[in-house]
Amino acid sequence: MTIEEVYQLKFQYITDEDAVQHAKERLSCFVLITNLDESYTASHILKEYKAQSNVETSLKFLKDPLFVGPIYLKKPGRVEALAYVLLIALFMFGILERRVREAMKHEMEPLIVPGNVKTFTPTGRRVLEIMETVLVMTADNPYRRTFSSRYKVP
Repeated sequence: MTIEEVYQLKFQYITDEDAVQHAKERLSCFVLITNLDESYTASHILKEYKAQSNVETSLKFLKDPLFVGPIYLKKPGRVEALAYVLLIALFMFGILERRVREAMKHEMEPLIVPGNVKTFTPTGRRVLEIMETVLVMTADNPYRRTFSSRYKVP
C-alpha cells in the first residue's frame, strides 16, 4: 500500500474594477499635439492623424540608424538643409510612384518587377530597381539621348 500526498490550493481574488478601468484608459491613449483650433474634436484630430499612415511609412527610412547614423552634421543650418533635400527627394519619389501607378491603370498587362513579381501597383523602390539596368548617355545634342550599344532600340 502506497501513501500519496496531495496538495491543494484554494484562493480567492477580488477585482478592483476602478483600477482596471483606470489602467485600460492609461494604456490605451497617447498624446497628440496639434496647432488646430478648438473647433476640431479630439476624434477628428485622431482620425486625421491615423490617415497619415502613408506619411509615416514613407518617412520611416529617416529613422533607420543605418541611413542617418553615418551622417555627421554639426551646424543646425546644414541639418535643416539636409532635411529639405531629403523631403524633396521623398516628394519626387512619391511623384514617380504615383505617375507609374496612374499609367498602370490603363495597361492590360501587369508590370514585372524584380523577383519576377507581376503587379499593377509597383512601389517607387521597385520602379527604381527596374530602371537600374537602363544605361542612358547624353549625345552632343542635349535634346537627344542614346542608349548603350548593349541595348537595341527599335
